[in-house]
Formats: sequence, structure tokens, C-alpha cells
Amino acid sequence: MNPLSQDAPSPTYSPLPPVLSTEQAASLLGCEPEQIKYLASRNQLPGAKVGRGWIFHAEALMAHLRRLCEANLEASNVPLLEAPLQPTKAPERTSEALKTPKGVPLLGVPAPPRRRGRPRTPYPSLGLY
Repeated sequence: MNPLSQDAPSPTYSPLPPVLSTEQAASLLGCEPEQIKYLASRNQLPGAKVGRGWIFHAEALMAHLRRLCEANLEASNVPLLEAPLQPTKAPERTSEALKTPKGVPLLGVPAPPRRRGRPRTPYPSLGLY
């Protein structure tokens, strides 16, 4: 009889306690306790508010994380293109090519910054504006 086999954990063994505090859940997920409270209050993490604090069932939290990871994997399974893209020659930039209808931005050309606040009132008598 092997003495190591008696001390081996069962398949259902978990190093986590069955109930986690906000701080324990935050250290498990690698974020701040305030973020855990925020997510739990918006029903984005499975938890229960007890008194002034939150508690989390470890198995439910891990199952929720598994579902999130699986959803991320499914979302990332984007079909690849069958043929590689061929490089194309960029069109020449002339003044005619840069003219666009009013209100249509050019791709790759940043729009001018928008003025913030109330428009300024011109003062012609003072020579301003």
C-alpha cells in the first residue's frame, strides 16, 4: 500500500475555501476589492451581499470565469482568409484626390479639434476678432 495515495487529494478537492470574501475574490482575480464590489453590485459576478460586505461561493465564481473564458475563445474563432492579401499600390495624392464633399472626413487624416464651450461673441468696437 502506497502511503502517498492516501494523502492525495480527491478530484473534488479545491485549495479555495468554499466562501470567499471580497478581498479573497480580488486577490484570486487580480484586481482591487472595489472592482469586485462594483461588478457584484451590477450582477456581473455571482455573489451575495451580506450586511455591508459581499461574499462569493468559490465554485460559482470559478464556473462564471470558465464561462467567460469559453465565450472569449468562441468570439476569437474568426475564420481566416483563404488567400493571403496582396499588397496594393497606394493612389497618388493630388489636390483633386484630396477633395471630398463637405462633412465627409478623409480616412487617415485627423479632424480638426472641436471648439469647446460657448461660441465667442465678436467685439468689433474693441478690435477683437
